[in-house]
Amino acid sequence: MGMLSDIVWMDREAVMRSKLADKPLFIATPDTGLISLIAAAHLIQKLNAKLIGYVDAPWVPPVSVISEGDPYMPIRIYSADKLDILISEVPILPSAWRQFAITGYHVATQLSSIMIVGATGIPNPKRIEIQSMDDLRVFYIGKFLETEGISEEVKKTFAEAKKFTGTLAGPYSSIISVLIKQSIPFVIILVDSYPEYPDPESAARLITELNALLGLNVDISSLIERGAEIRLMARQLALQTRRQQALAGQKTGNPPLHMYV
Repeated sequence: MGMLSDIVWMDREAVMRSKLADKPLFIATPDTGLISLIAAAHLIQKLNAKLIGYVDAPWVPPVSVISEGDPYMPIRIYSADKLDILISEVPILPSAWRQFAITGYHVATQLSSIMIVGATGIPNPKRIEIQSMDDLRVFYIGKFLETEGISEEVKKTFAEAKKFTGTLAGPYSSIISVLIKQSIPFVIILVDSYPEYPDPESAARLITELNALLGLNVDISSLIERGAEIRLMARQLALQTRRQQALAGQKTGNPPLHMYV
């Protein structure tokens, strides 16, 4: 697989430290409920993650993310003590899902990631009736978790989790295909979410799962408190992304990262 040149490392020393640490790589991209994107933004802030690289390729949408006058590439790589994060702040067109998945694989390879973790929402038309975050359904997909180096906590959490049965379409389906082909350990977490709107509460529920799975201990109170504000700010961008992914029958959304950090 090509695309190594698509990854630009800004801090080689940090990359080397990550490579030696055998950390998981969390891949976040706009999809149903935006839960991985919202969760990743929160994790970057709370874990004081450092920007170490970005992705620059012809298939990346021509969008710059601007924060207080400072431009950033839309697909970036961050590193924290216990977790590395690959985050796309822009919706990836269906025609580029496989390229994004292959690039994610190459990022994991260059960081010597111990496993890859992803997450997406389960579009639940009755989501509005679920008042408590604890009542949101959570399902897991995973493979190759018996690989040497995978922690007992990961194995135990996956063994005890509800497993997803059904079909999965979208960017995470492409990621799964690439990881199966390369025999890379992975876990994809699915959480009940609104079909058409950003869902910060579901993102908070996802972070509680990541805390248990990866030993992160990230506080979610501020995310829950800002839930209504985040959803309001992201609605227009969610519409933009849904229009793009309607080509593949996906309902999704796209909030910019700086809205949350």
